[in-house]
Amino acid sequence: MKPNTTKSSNNISGAQRPIDVYFPLYNQRYPSVGDKLILSIVLLFLFFSIMGLVWIIPFPQLNWLGTYKGYFSWASFFIAGSVFYWYKQSPILSYFLLLLMFAFSYGASQLAEIGALVGPPVWTICGPIALAALITLFLISRKRQVNFVSSIFRLPVWLVSFLAKGFGAKI
Repeated sequence: MKPNTTKSSNNISGAQRPIDVYFPLYNQRYPSVGDKLILSIVLLFLFFSIMGLVWIIPFPQLNWLGTYKGYFSWASFFIAGSVFYWYKQSPILSYFLLLLMFAFSYGASQLAEIGALVGPPVWTICGPIALAALITLFLISRKRQVNFVSSIFRLPVWLVSFLAKGFGAKI
């Protein structure tokens, strides 16, 4: 179901953000606090496990990077792409999501270090978590009649908006 794009919802500058047309739809489809809590947990597990899986993909050793070879990984591009998309949706909320992605990258790096030393490989932990989170999100999206693919990246912005409102941010 396509959201109503004729409803006017203006931000500080007066222009409507792309995500503003989806907020009323998500508010209607996920009305209770329990729905939002379950959705938040599923999305946290999903993005953390994706970060863990992307973190372990080897990055090519490019000579032109010089001393910065250790600072780049595929996770850097995953974070940059995700935050760029979220920034286009809502600049202020993208900063909250960027902080979450930094926390996820720290957790993924610690998980990779533990896996390299004594624990199980990262993919044996993050793979099943990602699969379970994707299946759960698919079932929730199907039940609530929301587009599954678009909700993977739009729902975090919507959920972080509640956190931002709690901190008093003007979204």
